[in-house]
Amino acid sequence: MTTIAFDGKTLATDSLVTYDDMRAGTINKIANVVGGVLATAGNQEDGLLVVQWFNAGRKETRPVLTSFVGLFIPNDGSAPQEFGEKLIPMAIPKFPWVAGTGKSFALAAMLAGKDAVEAVRIAIQLDIYSGGDVNCYEMDKQHHYSVATSLDLDSWARSAAAESGKIN
Repeated sequence: MTTIAFDGKTLATDSLVTYDDMRAGTINKIANVVGGVLATAGNQEDGLLVVQWFNAGRKETRPVLTSFVGLFIPNDGSAPQEFGEKLIPMAIPKFPWVAGTGKSFALAAMLAGKDAVEAVRIAIQLDIYSGGDVNCYEMDKQHHYSVATSLDLDSWARSAAAESGKIN
């Protein structure tokens, strides 16, 4: 699958692509999309469909996904959002944030003081489905997040519901 790690200022992923338990190559799993950047894990086809969905304006009709998790970091400084197979945005309440098959290794590394890039490098050493180079996206200083970043989850939930058309 992959390893994604976000420490509040750096988003990092491995680059390995696997197919039927074989190493099939590498790819950058961090994409520039409308409104920010998106890191993807899971089925590569699903990741491409989600990038297309973001770039088409996140329309109400969502692609059908089989294996996907991603982290969207808005470029306006608002709270990062996790997306799963149903493509419902979920606010990230604290950092570090990790996903993919190497997430336990990456989380342990980050809790031991490593940054997101080092955490992915450690996960690559231990997780058989993570590998290749580490790709990263460094946020500018005005948009860094921290464990102390306070999220107004009620207002976030209202904006997410409004975006999906459930409230005005």
